[in-house]
Amino acid sequence: MNSSHPDPWQKLVRLAREAPPLSDRPLTAPLGFSTRVVARSGYVGERSVFGLFESQAFRALSVASVLAIATVALNLSPVLQAFHEETEMVDSESVTSGLLGL
Repeated sequence: MNSSHPDPWQKLVRLAREAPPLSDRPLTAPLGFSTRVVARSGYVGERSVFGLFESQAFRALSVASVLAIATVALNLSPVLQAFHEETEMVDSESVTSGLLGL
């Protein structure tokens, strides 16, 4: 299978075989190396259909989390109040006497 994009592993192996021995290499980085690294760090490349949704996934997760926390915070007081009323009713009379009407 010959494609226009070679396998990255094979490319690395080929470049490692062609590299000069350690004793022949310069000790400093080549001129412009840091500029090339910084310039390529922002390169995104081709995006697929999934990539369009992937960039917004974290933002959507954050919004959903905030909405879930706000919903719990807004509904916590009525739930606690109903639970408190139910425990008072159970504590004030026994369940069997309430059912039997005694």
